[in-house]
Amino acid sequence: LYLLRSDLKGNLIIQTRMDPETPSQAVQAKRLPRAYLTAFAYGIDKVFWYNLRAFETSDTDPESHFGILHSNFTQKPAYVAYKVLTQMCPDGSTRPSWKHQGFVYQTTWQRPDGKYVSALWTAGAQQKIHLSMVGQSSLTNHLGVAVTPEDSSATGINLTVTSGPIYVVSDGEIPTFNVVETGIQHVSSNENPVKSNQICQT
Repeated sequence: LYLLRSDLKGNLIIQTRMDPETPSQAVQAKRLPRAYLTAFAYGIDKVFWYNLRAFETSDTDPESHFGILHSNFTQKPAYVAYKVLTQMCPDGSTRPSWKHQGFVYQTTWQRPDGKYVSALWTAGAQQKIHLSMVGQSSLTNHLGVAVTPEDSSATGINLTVTSGPIYVVSDGEIPTFNVVETGIQHVSSNENPVKSNQICQT
């Protein structure tokens, strides 16, 4: 946390992560929307991703591959994930709320068009959840590909959640979930106290 000793207002938070190896492009694409949504939910107003274009001058230097574009400006999966995130959480959306049940995480916000959006992902192994929903809804993964639920009932749908966020867009109430199948012990649900206001500025 850096305090700005100038006329500028606010604080600057630097988030770094050290991996023993350079993460794959697929992993980078999964982490990007999770990082943005988690930051927004915990009260951060602006997020700047480092960096836009990868240098790609070294096969062994991790920093050479941080960008969401290749050195020739072609798109990496993380760029697609960023584009989908801006569509799901456009300017004028409310600040995401935060909830988790064990290792399954959910952030939820309302877009300017009035629709509710939830992003669901795991911090570990995939887990099966039951998602309770009211009204019409659509499911999309972090790369914008439609997701088909495994089965449905009068109370909702069953869905397998992985480390790649799944977006649930609903015309009705905010969807809620329960873990129904997991090999990992989990704790009860918790929500952070963040209040909703205008926030999504990706």
